Amino acid sequence: MGQIIQRFDFEGRSGALALPLVLSDTFSPHTFTLQSSLYKGASFSSTKLGQGALSLFTIPTRTEVSCDATDSCFIMFINSGDAIYEVERERFQVHAGQGVIINRGVSFNRRSGPAGIDVTILNLSQAQLRRHLPIEAGNKLQGDIHFSPRFDMSSPLGGTLWRCVQYVQNELISLDSGLDVLDNHIENLEDFLIRTVLDTVGRDSSLAGEAIVRNVLPVYMKKIISHMHSHCHEQIQLKDLCRVGNVCERTVSTGLKRYLNVSPKQYLKQLRLRHIHEELRRATSHTTVTDVATRWGFTQLGWFAAEYRKHFGESPSETLRSAKFAPQFTRSEKALNSRIFPRG
Repeated sequence: MGQIIQRFDFEGRSGALALPLVLSDTFSPHTFTLQSSLYKGASFSSTKLGQGALSLFTIPTRTEVSCDATDSCFIMFINSGDAIYEVERERFQVHAGQGVIINRGVSFNRRSGPAGIDVTILNLSQAQLRRHLPIEAGNKLQGDIHFSPRFDMSSPLGGTLWRCVQYVQNELISLDSGLDVLDNHIENLEDFLIRTVLDTVGRDSSLAGEAIVRNVLPVYMKKIISHMHSHCHEQIQLKDLCRVGNVCERTVSTGLKRYLNVSPKQYLKQLRLRHIHEELRRATSHTTVTDVATRWGFTQLGWFAAEYRKHFGESPSETLRSAKFAPQFTRSEKALNSRIFPRG
């Protein structure tokens, strides 16, 4: 089958000259600028998939990387080391076991620590991502899908994506060694990765990309979805959606399944979970998980906690703690949290 993995090793000052050129050429038309005098022991390997690429980038010394606004989406898995990222107006630090997503049209800067950094990079185009959305006219859609800039590789969703990336890496190594495979196997591996991205770290962004989906929705579906967004804090029954769209119950259910791949109940649950997630991220010192969940219609708190973790890869209390305001739990809430989120 021939060599499919391009490998580069860099030593000394020649590496300082060659590495930025190799990166810029591989991720063309993006331009990479690296600030360092020596890249001894640095390495870079990359495999062209269909339209995207999967790469491994290792520099065992302190360095700074700047990249112009991208035409693609970069999903970066930090395997070792730590770094400070500047993405648009946000500045944050990441460590091994964490992931960073650079959306299309966004420039970034990364400064690694003294031990350097080892990062796996999945590069996907917006056209690929749109084409895999659960709608029929994907190639005609306009606009971009935007992901949250960070995720945890040890979380349920982030961990699933990382294991899938590792599986594809192993498959590519086997292919590179000359293993005979079926035609289009690499393209199938890319499709597998794209679907996994949308099903894991893209769960929340699938709704964020809903503006794209709306471009091809029939009028009755636009009315129904708009009503659900405006009234998702209220009790919404199927007959209400029928009245808004002036259609029968079967049409409401099949429409949501066809265009958004969910049932009316599932879509309403996703909307409410997203609102809860945003409230917990903007929490005050008086905010509690119980109050927010019940206000949005979740009374079975154990089930709510499980669904929340499925969608966001962390428990509601973990989101609340990350808001920098320590919640004051009552004794009953502490007991409830110990049952829902047991330690150890």
